[in-house]
Amino acid sequence: MKKIIVPILIVLLVFIIYKFNDKNLIDYMVIGDSISLGINSYGNKTFGYSDYLKTYLENNNLLHKYNDYFSKSNYTIEELTNDINNNRNILYNDKTYNIKHELREADLLTISIGMDEMVKIINRENNDFNNIKSDLDNLTNE
Repeated sequence: MKKIIVPILIVLLVFIIYKFNDKNLIDYMVIGDSISLGINSYGNKTFGYSDYLKTYLENNNLLHKYNDYFSKSNYTIEELTNDINNNRNILYNDKTYNIKHELREADLLTISIGMDEMVKIINRENNDFNNIKSDLDNLTNE
């Protein structure tokens, strides 16, 4: 009987300790291009949507970790796909971050990508509606 009660008590104690120490804090990861970084149409970094969400989480004591290391200006859909497929590593503040590991660890993930590619298509010279439509369709199929 003792052999059964002791393991059950240990499991219950571990569970109770975990529940009392779990603060439900959020690991927030941002992936994307200029929009996710808050870069405006003049090329200046401003307060973007991810900054608003980060500030909200901080003000409500819900943020554990914020990660925008895999966001960069002019980031394309193809580059993001390659980074995930190749499990890209980056060095940030003398620490190495792995994209697949960071994706697994994130509780909240926002992705905004493709806007730079779409703007290039729309701003091209000699555009007509059919070319723009087919190019945008190709962009969404990538």
